[in-house]
Amino acid sequence: MSVLLGTAAAGLDASALGLTFCQIPAGPYEIGAADLGNNPLRHVGVDAFELADTPTTNGQWAQALKQLGDQKTALMFESVRDRRWAVAARGTREEIGEVTRGALMEIVSSLWLGGRVDDFAVRGALQAFDLGEEPPPVKIVPVTLEHYLKGGFDGDNQPALMRYFEAAAVAALFGLILPTGEMWEAAAGDLRDERYRDERELRRVAYFMSAGVTPEVGTREPNRYGLYDMLGNVLEAMANRYSADSEERELRGGSWFNDPENVRAAFRYNVHPDYWVYYFGCRFGRQDSKG
Repeated sequence: MSVLLGTAAAGLDASALGLTFCQIPAGPYEIGAADLGNNPLRHVGVDAFELADTPTTNGQWAQALKQLGDQKTALMFESVRDRRWAVAARGTREEIGEVTRGALMEIVSSLWLGGRVDDFAVRGALQAFDLGEEPPPVKIVPVTLEHYLKGGFDGDNQPALMRYFEAAAVAALFGLILPTGEMWEAAAGDLRDERYRDERELRRVAYFMSAGVTPEVGTREPNRYGLYDMLGNVLEAMANRYSADSEERELRGGSWFNDPENVRAAFRYNVHPDYWVYYFGCRFGRQDSKG
């Protein structure tokens, strides 16, 4: 076995993960709320895309790790333009340790059309290092994928628990995406309705303040697009940063751990991308296959 570089490091089979996708149509969407300063009420345009019908489960995460085999460490870099991640290299920890800076510079250049290295940057991420000396900086982020099977959270149909960096790495490796907060809130759709501020109505579609563990996915009512657990259960990782000048990433949906007033479609959470806790997960998407 040897380290995989550039596009060879990705190209894994997403169809084997057992994901089911729901279509989210293009259009103008109302998002935000009048009472939320960090997400004001507004209309945004969203292109059509597809979103998994549940948060990523332990069973699906296990299938991803199975395909990766021993090569579970990836060197990642992020596009400044659209906040998507690309994979520079993948291998074992030992193999990754042998990759030279010169090889990485060639990979980063070739993976962006026209070799525009300056389109990529990650500022100040834990364990990240600078690639090259000329500004703008390019940061390489090492990500080692793990499976956190804490007792009570380890059922195949319970949400997989992960750091943001791990969610971003799996999306890049398997040709999937994380939605942006705007995309996610458009998909949440009818769950933005004020009736879900009532705890009894919210409990029909969401788990919150539950018995100390994540419930199995898909056991509450879906929303109008067929999406389960958009509210409650686990907080879901978004593609975008929480704010332009922050390294923190956005999370959406609330979790089993939260009070009902914080389990809202318009509510934005923030987290450092290398932080793990037992109510962080993700939901993968993909670009609209119909164009």
